[in-house]
Amino acid sequence: MRRIIWVLLALAVWTPTVADAGEGWKEFCRKFQLYKKRTQAWPEPFIHRDREAVRSPWDVMEHNGWRSQNTLTEHLFTDDGELTEAGRRKIVWIATQAPEERRTVYILATEDRNATLSRTESVKQLVADLSQQGIAPPQMMMTSRRPLSWQGDYFDRVEKASRDNVAPPVLPEMVLTTEGG
Repeated sequence: MRRIIWVLLALAVWTPTVADAGEGWKEFCRKFQLYKKRTQAWPEPFIHRDREAVRSPWDVMEHNGWRSQNTLTEHLFTDDGELTEAGRRKIVWIATQAPEERRTVYILATEDRNATLSRTESVKQLVADLSQQGIAPPQMMMTSRRPLSWQGDYFDRVEKASRDNVAPPVLPEMVLTTEGG
């Protein structure tokens, strides 16, 4: 009789842990299957996020490059805010030659509000003239970010210095050999 009591007592204590072990085993099997499927599918689930992470800095650089290229600086305006011939040609190029998604003219804002307004009006007038000619008008935006630019004479000096320092071409010395027969 004592044996039966001890067996029943042990069984009562042991039964909840068996049920918990069953749940733990099911969880283990579920996670095992998940990890197995993830390993078999690798690297496909992660490729797209990786590619996006690699491309995103290039997209930002491309956008900044186009913004720099399409920015109208003070060199392209006269003192009274009218476009110069170079400024007009640049806007026509943006409207006709730039990729369609990049056809945006950025006008560099100045400290003088009136000068900025006269520049904007000058650009709006040219854009209106282009649209009357059947050319799709580019978008216009104000920017305060000045593009990097250099003076042309600096590049001319660099090019001249590189040409002056090139060694003259020299043919290798010919060696004549006489073979007797």
